[in-house]
Amino acid sequence: MQIMIDTNVLISIFLFPSAKMHSLVDAITEQHTIVLPSYVLEELKGVIKRKSPQKYALLDRFIQELPFTLAYRPEILTPAGYLEKYA
Repeated sequence: MQIMIDTNVLISIFLFPSAKMHSLVDAITEQHTIVLPSYVLEELKGVIKRKSPQKYALLDRFIQELPFTLAYRPEILTPAGYLEKYA
């Protein structure tokens, strides 16, 4: 099964590591596939940079070590947005 993790969960895993959180991530990755939309990664980087800049340098390593499938999401999702950008 594929499981999407939102930005708040990733923030908790990254900023507040614990044995329980580590066990949860291990259980998920052993039995399932984590799916992260591109916008979640972008939002995660923005939040960490703003709220915890001293840990921002560690974020890339965290992302690299987390096994996940990237789900790219285009920037524009609505027909109106598409028309505005490409009209």
